[in-house]
Amino acid sequence: MQKVVQAILGVFRYHKIKLILVFAATLIFSFLRFPFDDLADVLSTKISESTQGQVFCQFEKLGLALIPQPSLSLANVLIDTPFFTGLKTDELNLSISVPALLAFRMGFVASAVGLFSGQADLSFREGEKAKSGQRKFVINFDAEKLNLTDMRKIADLPVQLKGSLSAKLNSTVDPAFTDQPEGDLELKFASLEMPASSVATPFGPMNLPTIKWSNVSLKGRLTAGKFLIEEGKIGTAQDPLNGQIKGQMDVRVLRSGPQPTADMSNYDFRVEINVNKTVEREFSLFLSFLDTYKSPGLNGSRYLFRATGYRFGPPPKLSPLSAMN
Repeated sequence: MQKVVQAILGVFRYHKIKLILVFAATLIFSFLRFPFDDLADVLSTKISESTQGQVFCQFEKLGLALIPQPSLSLANVLIDTPFFTGLKTDELNLSISVPALLAFRMGFVASAVGLFSGQADLSFREGEKAKSGQRKFVINFDAEKLNLTDMRKIADLPVQLKGSLSAKLNSTVDPAFTDQPEGDLELKFASLEMPASSVATPFGPMNLPTIKWSNVSLKGRLTAGKFLIEEGKIGTAQDPLNGQIKGQMDVRVLRSGPQPTADMSNYDFRVEINVNKTVEREFSLFLSFLDTYKSPGLNGSRYLFRATGYRFGPPPKLSPLSAMN
């Protein structure tokens, strides 16, 4: 028996590198040959069961990677939820959040290629504790060139829009909303077009012509229950209709039932609108309500005013404004 033990120890002593290579090769071969695609139906079922049938996820191919970090890859993904149906992406990659892992907290990183013909990246991890005792969520979202026409197919947008959207969001959220969300938001629209439409007004429907802007941007900050518009630009000086907006409004997120709701009120905006003579003629009915705040512009007219109100819906209170700053 002792000779057998010595022989085994000798194998490990003189051939340990070979044994390690054989073991590693076995693991790699098993990993490569594992039928991950057969787990697709199982994973879809588990997602549906864990959300009580609220989320349905279907995909064609499932893959796992170990380098540079463990990650899960799904191809041709279709997601249905109570909020939207038919959300598609060509590829969805999921991996562990390294900062969350080092802090022994929950977190993940997701990347969606082909989402609304663009790309989106999302990172989520647990942060510090809120007053409610729950850990806050640290959420970062970055999207590039999302097609607005594709978005309208699954989202109930109030108006028809064409063009692309890029967005950045860095936020900290208390899931109980005892503390109000904090964060920075940046939106950029490129080649934005609003087709001709009819808008309901207190004086009856108003027909609006097609409006185009080379770009539209909004940069703001959510803090202490307020959304501060640091910069809002509508078009450029070359666009027939352009302008800017600054100001703030109250935004409080409350949890009423299973889903949170946002209450927006007490707004105070500073608005500048520049139009050329053609737009001024096409929008004469609408702009006639702003004649008090009209002055000559470079290529037409300039409208500069302040809009305030307690709630959205009723007509705002307008007052003259000498400058945007």
